[in-house]
Amino acid sequence: MARPDRSPRAGWPARTLAGIALFALLVTLLASLRYSPQVYWQGRDDGIYAYDGMVIHAGGVLYRDTWQNKPPGTLYTIALGYALFGVGRWAIWGIELIFVAAAGLVMAGLLAVVFRRLSVVLAGTAAFILLARHPDLAADSNFTETYALLPQVIVFALGYRFLCRPSTGSAALIGLSAALVFLFKVTAVGMALVLIPGLVLARHPVVTAPGRWRWLGAAIAGGLAGLGAAALYFAAHGALGAAYDAIVVAPGAFHNWLSGGPTTLDEMLYRTLILSTVPAVMGPLVVFWGVAAMQTLRGRVAPDSPPDHAASTRALALWALLTFAADLLLTNLTARGYRHYYITPVPPLAILVAFGVSFVRVVRWPRRYPRLLARAAWLYLLALLLFRPMQDTIRKWSWADWDITRPVREDPISVYIREHTAPDDRVLVWGASSDYNFQARRFSPTQFHYSYPLLVPGYTTGAQIADFLGDLERERPALVVDAAWSDGDVVPPITPERRAVWLANPWQRDIPDLSGLFAFVEAHCAPETTLDRVYLYRCHYD
Repeated sequence: MARPDRSPRAGWPARTLAGIALFALLVTLLASLRYSPQVYWQGRDDGIYAYDGMVIHAGGVLYRDTWQNKPPGTLYTIALGYALFGVGRWAIWGIELIFVAAAGLVMAGLLAVVFRRLSVVLAGTAAFILLARHPDLAADSNFTETYALLPQVIVFALGYRFLCRPSTGSAALIGLSAALVFLFKVTAVGMALVLIPGLVLARHPVVTAPGRWRWLGAAIAGGLAGLGAAALYFAAHGALGAAYDAIVVAPGAFHNWLSGGPTTLDEMLYRTLILSTVPAVMGPLVVFWGVAAMQTLRGRVAPDSPPDHAASTRALALWALLTFAADLLLTNLTARGYRHYYITPVPPLAILVAFGVSFVRVVRWPRRYPRLLARAAWLYLLALLLFRPMQDTIRKWSWADWDITRPVREDPISVYIREHTAPDDRVLVWGASSDYNFQARRFSPTQFHYSYPLLVPGYTTGAQIADFLGDLERERPALVVDAAWSDGDVVPPITPERRAVWLANPWQRDIPDLSGLFAFVEAHCAPETTLDRVYLYRCHYD
């Protein structure tokens, strides 16, 4: 019997491409089961973004009707999820699944063009999806870094296409896609920043081609067009100044306040490379990305790549390597080191893993068993990628007793709010627990639905606090929810006894004058009940 042909294929038949796509979709679905709203409580950031999306879905404008210090991409994507599936946590799960699956399909398509070995394509695709959904990176769901993955991967795919067949249109699309990355996650633009240096270092022919300045101009024009369209939208709705303030000014002021001052470079590097999930998640994969880095710096071409695109393949590997380094620097500029920050470097890391698999696969050692090392590497990769996601999925679903009919988890405070207020009532949640507003489907009386922008000395202005107090007087909340306990020394409690303890704490942070808020609650509201350290006040007006 003739043995099957195991040599690299010159092209992929439609059936194989369909199988690759199905593989990517299936891995994404399985990796996303642990984020089911049935099995975990909604997190703080998730709840804040969910509420922003609810306001946008109801016709509001970001930065004008709901304040946020993130770029608009994620929040409008969540609103799109509500438009498709209805307002609820399942809609968030669904739209995030769609974005991760789409990013996985684009990554699979890129690797299928770069490599001619099916096992390498599948390994790189699985690495991308499982790392993007890794429980030590994406502890919860609904993060800006996750939604930014799709435009990030699109930039890589368009970039490789441009390297193989340069054109003005492709260059413009690269610029536009890079702008989209910025509109999802400001610090995820590493691949755009290092593209030109990478091409120069790789000595790719496009660097000296006659059309190089035209292509560069098209890329810049595409990027400016994307950012300009967003700016025009917010300008037309009277929110451009607020958008600039929220995206550019507020994040730095807030993190400097939390950190006690600006972060130094050595502190940032130490927290990123030592005191984060990077060593545990990405460190063991050095067997693959380290090999890819070494061979790329030596100018080697991946053995499973088409020889007629050797220059472009080398340039892609170097581009991914530089992007990986840039992303590790950019993602933790504040040195706070939240684990979800490190979802951003996953696309270049997955590309490097694929290159590493391609190089390791052809190693013939030891002499007696020449394929032993390569097979051991495959088992090692599978164990690294599968163990933690499987472990965490089993643990999460055990909380739900493996009951797929279990209802979505809701906080008891959200249930209380919904049952003790009318649909049109406004509810002020003081703290950073906007999930109460979202789960109860009750709008805040103010755009400052979480308290942080009102707390930062040197950033918060008297005008902002006056606007906040004016909102309370106009919209008149039916309930005031004092959830300051969840933010420790950051948010001062409304409840007088707890606020006195907070003020006496030697570690408490400086804050602006919020006496107007406390006076409003004292004048109009009375304690109604306490649930799990959260104080609820019923308000009445003459």
